[in-house]
Amino acid sequence: MITGSERKPTPFVSRLRSREVTDGDVGTLAKFLGKGLGYSSDHFLQILNRLAEHPTPAGFPKYGYVLEDERRIVGAILLIFSKIWMDGAPRVRCHVTSWYVEPEFRLYATLFISKALRNKDVTYINVSARPATRPIIKAQGFLQYSNGQFLAFPALSFWSKSKDNRVEIVAGDLSPSAPFEPHELELLKAHTRYGCICLWCVTPDRAYPFVFHQRLFKGFLPGVQLIFCRDIESFVRFGGPLGLFLAARGKFIV
Repeated sequence: MITGSERKPTPFVSRLRSREVTDGDVGTLAKFLGKGLGYSSDHFLQILNRLAEHPTPAGFPKYGYVLEDERRIVGAILLIFSKIWMDGAPRVRCHVTSWYVEPEFRLYATLFISKALRNKDVTYINVSARPATRPIIKAQGFLQYSNGQFLAFPALSFWSKSKDNRVEIVAGDLSPSAPFEPHELELLKAHTRYGCICLWCVTPDRAYPFVFHQRLFKGFLPGVQLIFCRDIESFVRFGGPLGLFLAARGKFIV
């Protein structure tokens, strides 16, 4: 029998709520993700600060979502929404990154993540999934599209015959003299600010954009990772000029 002064205990799940990350969450969220994922909080603070400047398409979260238990963050997922141009039309793509839920709330993690990935007009990708998370994201509907990476030494192609006798390399934050897509110039300018090597391979007919992320292979071999170009054929086509440009900067591996 329940008297008037007695109350039923509040169900555990009723205390939880999911909401968008706001500017005021940045400091707390960086510490939460750093502790949960084993990185420094400064690493996530840098990511969040860059997201603050990122041109997120209208109608999508600037940073992602948090899961709260009575206003305490117990879960979070960072989502990077971007406008991608395909066949002359804009599409929205989202990079799913840096998600963590505290152990005692893992029962609700699947529902929390699923709600964050519910937009059917968006293509969601995860290019840095940890091995332990792959079964989880597979259950969420992700499909594997790559079995790994390959290494190239483009400077070696300098001695091969090329169809392009006139190729000029121009810094990525400058407007090339040949036709180009305005959204590609904005992309190269942004990634130049991030410390990437960005450039155009300019021919009389068109300018071709490239973005390389500087990294160490095996922890000590300096090289770069190709993170953007129109298509892999463009990289093959301009392998010689690109290889010489990168080699002059001590980068032999791509």
